[in-house]
Amino acid sequence: MNQVLENITTELNSKLENFQTDEKELLEYLEFQSRFYQGRSFRNSLLVFMYKPSAEIVATYKQWKDDHNRIVVACIVCREFANAKCTCEEITKPVRIPQLRPIIIEDEETEEKKIFYRSYNVFDISDTEPLNDKGLRVLNPNTPLILNGSDGGEILMLASIFIEKEGWDYILKRPIPSGANGYTDKENKEIVIAPNPVKQQAKTTIHELAHYHLHIDDEFDYLNCRGLAEVQAESVAFTVFKFLGLDSSEYSLKYIKGWASDDLKEFKESLKVIVETSQTIIKDLGLTEGGLNNV
Repeated sequence: MNQVLENITTELNSKLENFQTDEKELLEYLEFQSRFYQGRSFRNSLLVFMYKPSAEIVATYKQWKDDHNRIVVACIVCREFANAKCTCEEITKPVRIPQLRPIIIEDEETEEKKIFYRSYNVFDISDTEPLNDKGLRVLNPNTPLILNGSDGGEILMLASIFIEKEGWDYILKRPIPSGANGYTDKENKEIVIAPNPVKQQAKTTIHELAHYHLHIDDEFDYLNCRGLAEVQAESVAFTVFKFLGLDSSEYSLKYIKGWASDDLKEFKESLKVIVETSQTIIKDLGLTEGGLNNV
């Protein structure tokens, strides 16, 4: 392992150790993960968070130029493409975000496989500019679309009754700096929902109720099972919405795809849990067969 890789690995391990003692930093990371949907490995997503927590979508210099007709700027203040054209007193360079690429080498004689890592850099879209008219704004295809509409108002009312009965606080329309649509805070016993259209708030509420039922137990390893937890919670939200005759697929399917790993074995094994939790929430809120019209 060369020095660059050793430094990156040391940083990763240090950050993971910080998470064990710094709850605020851990919460910031989890909020970052709730909006960063690029299907990168746990290590690489953590590196993006460490170097640029505001990142939206990242790519290499070559990918931005060849695939998206965008170029990484030389200076993020004046936005010039070349150092020589920068008019600032001092060049403010864009953040180079390190990433690790696994390389598998198989010994032909023993058939033993060894994994090595190669480092490379990526840049966030905020540090790029279009080369020409074809350099359009690049949107992450996995980013869920906020649900519009006023459907689901009854869910907010019934959720408020249930959550307060449980001794928790239900806080609607609180701005969340990270950009997340909601979160469940077991330390302060509160479920917080960001300002959004009513339908989105209702869907997010079901999602957070799923976390409440499945993931606030101290025995649940939230950090290492974050992807599975998010897939379970959103699958429950999608299921409950369908039961009520509402459709959240425009949001839920992309959200689930963004969090699901290539190996869906754990997810498939949790389908029973998803169904049971959906039924529990339907019962919690006093919902009946046929949906909200009968509430």
